[in-house]
Amino acid sequence: MIKSRPPVQTVVQDGNVPSLVVEHRQSNPGALQVLWGRRSQVSTVSAFLSLIFMLTAQIFILFAQVCMDSFDGSVTRGARELLSAGSPTAFLRSYLSTISKGPVAGFIAWVTFQALLYTFLPGRITLGPPTPSGLRLPYRINGLLSWFLTIGLWFGVLCTKGAEAASAPARNFTMLIVSGNIYGLMIAVLALLKGYLFPGANGDRRFSGSVVHDFLAGVELNPRVGRYWDVKMFQIGRLGMNSWVVMYLSTIDIAHDHFGFYLGWGAAVWLPVVYTMQAQYLASHFIQLSSLSLCAILTAGILSYVVFRLSNHQKYSLRQNGEGACRIWGAPPRVIRAKYATADGKRHESTLLYSGEFASARNKKLWLTGGSIARLLGLRETP
Repeated sequence: MIKSRPPVQTVVQDGNVPSLVVEHRQSNPGALQVLWGRRSQVSTVSAFLSLIFMLTAQIFILFAQVCMDSFDGSVTRGARELLSAGSPTAFLRSYLSTISKGPVAGFIAWVTFQALLYTFLPGRITLGPPTPSGLRLPYRINGLLSWFLTIGLWFGVLCTKGAEAASAPARNFTMLIVSGNIYGLMIAVLALLKGYLFPGANGDRRFSGSVVHDFLAGVELNPRVGRYWDVKMFQIGRLGMNSWVVMYLSTIDIAHDHFGFYLGWGAAVWLPVVYTMQAQYLASHFIQLSSLSLCAILTAGILSYVVFRLSNHQKYSLRQNGEGACRIWGAPPRVIRAKYATADGKRHESTLLYSGEFASARNKKLWLTGGSIARLLGLRETP
């Protein structure tokens, strides 16, 4: 958030709970003007750092996958080889095989299949949160059905073609990453051009004064093709986090982040690679656990999911029932009430839960999940 004319008024409610009130008055020169998701001007240094960030992110992803494939998951061995190669380009050329038609065709088929599901599957229409220009965009919620059909197709391949065919994505994962990298860059370029030349809502565009930074952070908030085909929702909710699409409408990504390299490339490459590294390592490194270790890891994993679901249920209960009827651990919820106005002059209020599991679940979930994964990777026993 950028404030071009300060101030934010903070009041105290219920004795000790802060409630943030953000006012936007165009008629008052001293009022606060809030721009979502973007600095209005960035320096040359910031633009250069944006470029370095994008290049580094792509090199890191490819480096991590090479370490997984060629160095038994050892980052240290991979780093030594990188230094001896002289440059990242020479290193990647040595360990990345030539792009073949099979993985490229497979990736194109995957994107096409998900696009068809996103377009044609039925689902209820839900309005998203208000944008800075006051729009509430409609979304067709069919992500869960899409997820079941995707998994069903994989099981169908497993049952009819066998494990060899079903494991093809894992065996060609590096080349799929390269294909995803090219796709992610292309979608980011198209999003930039659309934001500049064919915007859907002028009031929801943000310019930084730098083409490089605009490419990184995006220009349009919600680039769309037609009424319901939301590029951001498809990229993150389908290619990035297919099974999370039902909860996605209320997240920071959909509400505030503009669509550029950060979300376009990140959903196509970063999420599939980083979120599956543990599974990739464990799939190629046999681990024989004792019964005690297995129970401890399984318990930690289940508890982390219970905490995650409980925290989201409490947030959902507050939004559905309101403060009066909602109870968090038998007590009235503590909330942060944020009031704001969009560019059309309409005032809105968002209630944020400040108590219960949602106030502390992030640390608990990360500790439990991270601990279970670390213990699994650390307890490597021979049979």
